[in-house]
Amino acid sequence: MSRLTGWDKGNAYMLKCFEGDGGCEDMDTTKCNVCENNYAVFEKLARLEDAEEQGQFRWVPKIGDEVYTIISADCDNCPYPDDEAFLHCSDCPPKVLKDIFTADYIEDWYNGRVLQTKEEAEVAVKGVTER
Repeated sequence: MSRLTGWDKGNAYMLKCFEGDGGCEDMDTTKCNVCENNYAVFEKLARLEDAEEQGQFRWVPKIGDEVYTIISADCDNCPYPDDEAFLHCSDCPPKVLKDIFTADYIEDWYNGRVLQTKEEAEVAVKGVTER
């Protein structure tokens, strides 16, 4: 997700307001709080985006969301459970599977095996295979 807001001199502001042709590009960001109805929204969103960039915020899927899961490819006679085989067995490589989020995936989401995008899942798989 790209940022919608920014910070300037301790003031939250909407990035789009200061870009190109349609905004307040000549206005100083310290005057953004003149728009009282929007300032509280900008400030909250800016704090959430800061938290996201610092790794303190994590997307939480809702039941029915499209997600990408990391699962083990089939491995003959593997002693590990299917959902953990790729973590422990070099003969069970991980693969990415597109799925729908259900309550059964909550623990996998918590453990980082359910991700929002295919790209995130592929990066996670690459991290596992490089160990």
